[in-house]
Amino acid sequence: MDQCLQIPDIVDSICAHTTQKTAFSMALTCHSFLEPSLNRIWRDIDSFAPLLACLPPNAFQVEYRAIPGSTRSLLSLYQLSANRALTPADLRRYRDRYAHRIRTFLPTPSRNPQCIFISAKLFQALSLATDNEAGALSPRLVEFSWLSPFDYSWVGFGPEYAEEVSPFISLFLGKSVTSITFHISGPSPLQTASIQSVARRLPEIKTFTCRAEENVRFPRELILAHSWDRLEELDIGDISASEIGHIHPEEALTSERFLNLRDVLITVANVELVIEFLKLIPANNGLCAFKSEVFNYAPAALAQIVVDIFAAKLNPSTLEVLTLNDDIHGVHGDAAAEDDEPTEIDFYETVDITSLYSFNKLIKLSICVQGGVHINPKEIAQIPGVWPDIRLLSLLSTFPTGQTPCIDHMDLLHLARACPSLSYLGLCFDATHIPSSSILVEGTNIVGTLQVDGSPISSVLRTTAFLQTHFPMLRHIYGSQGYNSHTSKRRWDLVRKAIFSSFASSFL
Repeated sequence: MDQCLQIPDIVDSICAHTTQKTAFSMALTCHSFLEPSLNRIWRDIDSFAPLLACLPPNAFQVEYRAIPGSTRSLLSLYQLSANRALTPADLRRYRDRYAHRIRTFLPTPSRNPQCIFISAKLFQALSLATDNEAGALSPRLVEFSWLSPFDYSWVGFGPEYAEEVSPFISLFLGKSVTSITFHISGPSPLQTASIQSVARRLPEIKTFTCRAEENVRFPRELILAHSWDRLEELDIGDISASEIGHIHPEEALTSERFLNLRDVLITVANVELVIEFLKLIPANNGLCAFKSEVFNYAPAALAQIVVDIFAAKLNPSTLEVLTLNDDIHGVHGDAAAEDDEPTEIDFYETVDITSLYSFNKLIKLSICVQGGVHINPKEIAQIPGVWPDIRLLSLLSTFPTGQTPCIDHMDLLHLARACPSLSYLGLCFDATHIPSSSILVEGTNIVGTLQVDGSPISSVLRTTAFLQTHFPMLRHIYGSQGYNSHTSKRRWDLVRKAIFSSFASSFL
């Protein structure tokens, strides 16, 4: 063993896979462990504290503030010293010994008891001390995520803080960066310009995430800011139809620039914007995942158009993950579910997904829209053949339609047993006909999570016995979305508790 620890590659591997705490201990053990341990200690940074700890104490002053509504956390705002400016010599130790080791920088002050922030003036001083060099503070960085609106609003800062410090994000971003994440909380020309600048000069970006709060539009300039010829993952917030319309064909995703794109996640206000975005996908795309989340309801007619465009535009030979989920915050469906069932219930059209049967490489499929998906026993029987490797399948209504499902417990069981990789199943099924006698069905399944929104149930004991017998890996049951039927909710809650208790006791 001692001889193995003399081999640098082995020591590097051990340190790379250990915790920061263990790496600290290893660094103090012997000289040969020092460098690989420091690489691990500095590899993943989630705070400004390590940088500040390397500066001379007289280079800054700390202003402590109480955080509104918090009794356990304190804001530490690091300000530039009133008596001096930063010099290159102040940063020499940090830049020579530590900065080059950082691979991920994901500052999340809200997670630390002592929330550390750097003032705009201190950022400016850091910029001057490094001659405004891009990536000076982490020259070999690979993954970067900037402060979210929650991080600074939680401590009492307004959007102006993000505006003031955004020009200095380039200090962390050298040409080695391949993944960047930004958060936009409102109109901010300076912040948008800063992100544009980053996008233009980073040729190796493979993952671009720009999250926006609800009702905050995604700046279309960011789509046009860069060639994106290496982009593989795109995750953007709300983008309007007019902004999509201003992305001209020669500037859009139909360009050769986006042929490497593999993963798309869009979060939009209305389902019409999903349709508009899909029009930009090149016909020869190699997408592995297309995920769309919609704040409002997707009427059945529009949801059907989206599904049909999925079938026409996406690539069956590469696509593995596909989602279309509306009312993602549960604003409408959850509120309606709390109401008493009305005397007259509207009929909700369902979505036909048979056009997706050609995507036989799917491992995750979630189509959860207002009226739900048309599912009957015949279609359930086809699923194992068309999606043989499916792991997650969720085909639910996001609104309490009050309609009786066409499938029952036996359809659910046959589907689970015919899909050997299925671990998450979300289907509305009729559980009222589960018999008290045992059901003989060969085979088993690995379903660990079952979502049962709107599923009618008549017996807690029979349903629990059925699930315990035929779903041995089941740990979680979620949802009972329906009109305010206290009896139905109470029954599913009792089933859920019994299943969880049974699973937990198996480990005692």
